[in-house]
Amino acid sequence: MELKYYLRILLRRWWLVVGFGIIFFIVGLLIAANIPRVFESKASFVLKPHSSVVIAEDTVGAIDTLSRRIEISSTFAEVVGSNIIHSRAAERLGISDSESENYSAVGEVVPGTNVLELTARGSDRELTKEFADAVSLETIEFVNSLFDVFELRSLDPASTRSSAVGTSRSFILGATTIFGLALGAMLAFLIEYLQRVFSDTTGLDIVDIDSGIYNRAYFELRLKEEISRSRRNEYTFSLALVDLIKTREGGYESGQFKLDVLRKIISIVGTDLRAEDIIARYEESTLALLLPDQSIASTREIIMAAQRRLSDVSLTAATEPELQLVTGITSYQDELVDAEALLQQAIVALNIARESDSHQVQVYIDDSISVAVERSEPTSSGVLTPGD
Repeated sequence: MELKYYLRILLRRWWLVVGFGIIFFIVGLLIAANIPRVFESKASFVLKPHSSVVIAEDTVGAIDTLSRRIEISSTFAEVVGSNIIHSRAAERLGISDSESENYSAVGEVVPGTNVLELTARGSDRELTKEFADAVSLETIEFVNSLFDVFELRSLDPASTRSSAVGTSRSFILGATTIFGLALGAMLAFLIEYLQRVFSDTTGLDIVDIDSGIYNRAYFELRLKEEISRSRRNEYTFSLALVDLIKTREGGYESGQFKLDVLRKIISIVGTDLRAEDIIARYEESTLALLLPDQSIASTREIIMAAQRRLSDVSLTAATEPELQLVTGITSYQDELVDAEALLQQAIVALNIARESDSHQVQVYIDDSISVAVERSEPTSSGVLTPGD
């Protein structure tokens, strides 16, 4: 399951993975093009006793020299890598000092043997082989003059590999491309993670930014908590949905006009609310009220008091449509009712209030979805009067 989840993320953001793969493939091409090619050539020598050991008059001295064979072999190996041998080899080949810096040679004794191995490296395949041959000749001439007991002779002539040594260009291209693909995949996962974190953080916000009151998600959460508390403590509470509707068509199109009016209504309705009461923006122009330990009658009085205050407040312009409030009220009384069902009751009552011809408060009675109509007196409070 986890593998399928990660694959879906990669499929959604395949362009990110492929894009980074292409970018790092190009980077690999540039790196590979600038890496110098190095060729390697090898030759070997054998260290053998000189004929003077047999005819030497001082036999004890010859035997002592033979006993130090390992030290002498190591000395000869150091001679191979010396600057003087390299300079003589460059002179033999007729190459300049600056060009000879691209070529080098080292010697190494094969453990447990009298064999000395020479390894030459350079930027040109053929010239590297010639440099190995030249170093071999200069080394033989030099070391054979050091001891009368040993002599150095060529065992295998210099041979050069057909391909360059070191990190291959194909390896560099492959490594950089894989790195780019991996980086793209990690960025895809990181973006997915950050989006989830941002989404979760947004989900934790409890305030509606436009209206300044609680949002719907928080209201529904508090409703569930209140139902649980009511079941435990055996008390009731009321739930009301208050909507702002038009009674006459007008000229406004944007939601800013209705939002400004809604903010003023929130201020008016909130005047009679207690600290423990909850007011939230349930929909664009619908308010939700959660009133703990409050009867339907008390809730209706709060709504009616708000309506009376509206008669003293100018909210709309003369050219705009007439607006009025409609309310659906229900209460928690049945332990079998959950939050969703309780909200549905309030919505049913609100919808009936919306379809009525006059301003009214609708109360949900029972599961038969019968509605008790409680109309306010037909005053100017039923219609929001012109203003700014």
